[in-house]
Amino acid sequence: VCKSYGGYLGKANGGTISDGTTSTEFVNFAQLQGGSKVDTVTVSAGGVESIKLGGDADIFISTGGLVTNVDGEAGADTFTLDDIANIGLINGGAESDTLTLNGTEQVVKLGTNVTLVENINATAGKLVAQDIDNSWEVTSSNSGTLKNTTEGVVTFIGFSDLVGGALDDSFTVDSFDYFTSIDGGKHVVGDSVFINANNQTVIIGENLFNIETITAAKGGTNVLQGDDIETLWEVTDYGKGSISYFSDGETKNISFTNFTDLQGGALDDTFKLSLMDHISGIIDGGDHVKGDLIELSTDNQIVKLGSDIDNIEVITASGGRNSLFAKNDINTWDINALNGGEVNNIAFSNFTDLVGGELVDTFTVSANGAVDGIINAGNGADELIVKLNSENRTQSGVINFVGGDDGAEDSVSIQGVTGDKLAFSETYQANVLVESLQFDQLSYENSFTQANVQVNFREVSSVDDAIQTSSLVINNAGADDVLYVNENAFSTKSGLVDISYASKDKGNVTLQAFDNSSIELNGDVTVAGDLTVTANTVKQDQGTIFADRIIFDNASSVGSNKAIDTNVDELLVRNHSGEIYLSQTGDLLISAIDNTTGLIDVSALSGLIESDANLNSSGDLTLESAEIKFTGFNNLAGKLDLTADDIVINNDSITNLVGIKAKNVSVTSNGDINATGDINVSANGNGSALFTSSNGSISLAGNNIIDSLNVNASNDILLSDLTTSNLVAETQNGDIVAAGSLDISQYFDAITTKLTARNGDISLLNDSNNFNKISLTANNAQIVDRNDLSLLDSSLTNNLTVNANGRLALGTITAGESMYLDAGVGNITSEKSDLTASEIILRATTGIGSGNYDNLVGSSADMSGAINMTASTLSAINNNSGIINLSNSKDVVINDLRNGGDIVLSNIGDMTLQTTQLEGGVNGQMKGAIDANYGYPTENPVYPGRVAILTDKANSVYTTGLGFAEADITAESLLVRSVLNFGKASQPIRLRVNDDFTLLGSFGAPFYIGERPRNITTTADIIEININGLSGQQLIEVESLSEVDPAIFAEVRNYNVDDVSLLMPRDQRFDEEDEEEDEEESILQ
Repeated sequence: VCKSYGGYLGKANGGTISDGTTSTEFVNFAQLQGGSKVDTVTVSAGGVESIKLGGDADIFISTGGLVTNVDGEAGADTFTLDDIANIGLINGGAESDTLTLNGTEQVVKLGTNVTLVENINATAGKLVAQDIDNSWEVTSSNSGTLKNTTEGVVTFIGFSDLVGGALDDSFTVDSFDYFTSIDGGKHVVGDSVFINANNQTVIIGENLFNIETITAAKGGTNVLQGDDIETLWEVTDYGKGSISYFSDGETKNISFTNFTDLQGGALDDTFKLSLMDHISGIIDGGDHVKGDLIELSTDNQIVKLGSDIDNIEVITASGGRNSLFAKNDINTWDINALNGGEVNNIAFSNFTDLVGGELVDTFTVSANGAVDGIINAGNGADELIVKLNSENRTQSGVINFVGGDDGAEDSVSIQGVTGDKLAFSETYQANVLVESLQFDQLSYENSFTQANVQVNFREVSSVDDAIQTSSLVINNAGADDVLYVNENAFSTKSGLVDISYASKDKGNVTLQAFDNSSIELNGDVTVAGDLTVTANTVKQDQGTIFADRIIFDNASSVGSNKAIDTNVDELLVRNHSGEIYLSQTGDLLISAIDNTTGLIDVSALSGLIESDANLNSSGDLTLESAEIKFTGFNNLAGKLDLTADDIVINNDSITNLVGIKAKNVSVTSNGDINATGDINVSANGNGSALFTSSNGSISLAGNNIIDSLNVNASNDILLSDLTTSNLVAETQNGDIVAAGSLDISQYFDAITTKLTARNGDISLLNDSNNFNKISLTANNAQIVDRNDLSLLDSSLTNNLTVNANGRLALGTITAGESMYLDAGVGNITSEKSDLTASEIILRATTGIGSGNYDNLVGSSADMSGAINMTASTLSAINNNSGIINLSNSKDVVINDLRNGGDIVLSNIGDMTLQTTQLEGGVNGQMKGAIDANYGYPTENPVYPGRVAILTDKANSVYTTGLGFAEADITAESLLVRSVLNFGKASQPIRLRVNDDFTLLGSFGAPFYIGERPRNITTTADIIEININGLSGQQLIEVESLSEVDPAIFAEVRNYNVDDVSLLMPRDQRFDEEDEEEDEEESILQ
């Protein structure tokens, strides 16, 4: 403990203590304590652990040596150090202490190596604050104050670098020129800088570190420069915004205020602004030559290159009208997107209006380039070049170009790609208004992407339309305008500039002169495609039209004074009400006639006139050529007068034919076909005519001579006098009716007449008809034929009536209700017959079916001649000769089965013999169902016919008759084979049979009217009653066989009826099925 006034340390824990009079040397003292007076301690070498200066204004000097702690204690102490690194901690203690650092670049860390020192002086030193909230003020060069709750107020001088602590640091500086750098410290939020002076430049990463908020003074020019790292700038208000970047492993954010100029660093800088005016100075991207970007988020911004921005590689605007001004230099613009592209290597987007400089500007539009506003070229001989490529032009767009009125030769050039001829279609329109200004327009549409490009131009001296296109449309621009067209240029009387072009490179060319405007063709016009003409008047002073197709659309008067000479492949006429006269060389395809009421007169004498388009006309059409073919869905309502060798007409409306002369003709109509004149279709028997109406009726009212005729209609078919060798007629919903005679004169192996009325009736009742082989399909049909007739493959929903007068051959025929077939004086034969109806009625004179009775009933019968049918009710009457041979395949009620000859009926199913009213009979006289003695007296000893009923063992024969006045079956002989039941005990089958009666089955109940058959052969259990011996005796009605003595049935063998059985002697007994079958075979043999 030293009470002296001074001391000196020259070695470790040793030195000299002096009170001014006496000096004392000390050794091995680690701690020194000053006295109550002024102590002066000088450390030059060595060092001690701790020095406490005492209670007065002590002085501590360090030129060397190490001291862990220096405590000034009470008093205004003065500390002078060559190197603060030699001292662990200086604690100034009470009162206002002063620390002076003689060495340069000294680092003072408050709370770490210096504390409670109120004045600190250094040279180019660094001052580091404690990790608490600090308030800094820099008022002069490297000088200022620091305030916090621990140190109070610290005045510092000579500190060029200021570093905050780990909490909020607030720096207020009069000028950034007063120090080298400010570092906010470790705290990532809350560090701020306030600049009191104007015209300041702040460089992040150079004179500013780790600051979250920086505010400059208002007024003047304040520049904020970013660090050389990727930085995002967001300007939110006037001179205000934020910066964010990634550094030292973390994202750092800085808010700034009152900066007029922003400058990026050496890497990518992105500037985001809502308004361009928010930065009153310039935005400079910095030294980086690529990647610097400006993004504008608010509409309607104006950006001027060189004055608003510099060193920016990309600038992006938002929606609305944004304008981009170029420098007053030679500028090269490349517009390759909607409102986007490059100018002098600066990429831009969303700029609707582009303004050139004072020198030459070249605007090249390519890819999807377009602008929503206007390109103002400015002064100089400016040029607009539009390059169209189908592969990269995928979006529609508009290009409005104003060359300028400075007198320079401004020009427009439209260029395409070689081989891209079919990609774009083109339209010219004069006097187009854009923002109240008059422009002429060329528009182009990409046929692959449907992208449309409109090029509007004014104040230009020339337009070179050099692109090859698939089409060109040239429009007039007002009433009474005139289109002048030649092969090298076109113009209108009202346009701003002539257009240079080559017509052969434009594909389809359309000339549209509306509002009483006209077209003047002076000389040849050659088009490598279609030439479409719309005008009140079309004149051709000289020359010929050469084109693939010529189209007259709303052309009122064409060639009225002189027929238009054409050498075209196709013709199209639409919206026509006047007259068109054409003189064609060569073949002609009519690609359309639509909505015309006027006359079209075409003469192509040696050529073919054809069309596969949908023609629509209510006007007359006169055509004369070698061949005519109209195969489209046409609506030709006018009168058709057609002359050619071969004619094909397809029509969707009512077709009116006033004359046809051809070798072959086909007319198809969606509506009615009305032929009021004669039709002559002849080619030495090889001609053919086909008339089809898909939704209407067909009437052939003339005297028609047609080699072969096919008629197909949706509704009625009306035929008049017709001579043909083959007739096919079909209707879906109507009837087929013939008012005159139909003569199908030539015989074929196949069907010669096929008539189909799918939902209607057929009525052909002329006695002179001659159909040969006919097929019918209808609801109901009535047919009259004058001679032989084959009826094949026919189907009727309801009823069929056929009256022939010769052989009536039957094939497959179906009727839903009844079928009446009458061969007149002829016979009915089978051609693989298959008849199906609820009721079938057959009438003939010389036979129904064919075959020999003996052969038909044999064990190997040939039934091919039978009329095969499926009927529930059957009536068959043959009036003269021949057999009735029928085969049925279901349960059937037989009303009439009558023949003056043999009858063979084969059936799979039960048969009911129906008694019916005797024709001409009185008092209810009835007749039986089957009569093989038809037309002959029953008193005759021999009947002309035999009857065979053939079925299988599962089916039976019954009768509806009661009493014994009439026989159910009348025949010379009767064969009933393979029946289950032949009658019932209560209602037997009544027979009038002279000779043989053979019954092969399980059970039989015959009643004989007249004499018993001479020979009776049976395998069935049988009950016989002979009515002839009961004359004058009372008949007793018996309810069942139990009331009858079985012994009376002497001739009955082996029967079992109800509950009564009779066992016959063994030699007469037949118990086994195989014995029955053997007996059947022996009988049949």
